[in-house]
Amino acid sequence: MPGISFHVNQDWLPDDVFWPAADDLLALLEELTPVDTGYAQSLWRMSSESGGATYTNDCPYISYLDEGWSDQAPDGMISPALDAFPDILKSYYRDFVAENPYFQPEY
Repeated sequence: MPGISFHVNQDWLPDDVFWPAADDLLALLEELTPVDTGYAQSLWRMSSESGGATYTNDCPYISYLDEGWSDQAPDGMISPALDAFPDILKSYYRDFVAENPYFQPEY
C-alpha cells in the first residue's frame, strides 16, 4: 500500500496562528502513530505549500495503521489528529488576538 498525504488549508489565518498549530499537528500525528520499531512514526513530514501545509508519510504500511490495524491506534492517527486541530488553532488564535486587538481577518 502506498504512503499517505493530505493537505490542510491556511485560509485567512495569520502565519503566527497557522504555522505553530501546523507544527503541533505534526507532533500529534507522530504521537498518535503506533510504535513497534518507530519506523512509521519517524517518517511523518510537513511541507509548506501554497495556501497551507501538506503532511506526508511514506511508510509502506502507514495506510494500514491509519485504518486501525494496530491495537495502539484503533481509530488511526489522521482523523483523531484532525479532530483535535480546531482546538489547537483556537488556542493560538486566542493568543494572537490578545496580542493584536485590532486584527481584522480577511475572509
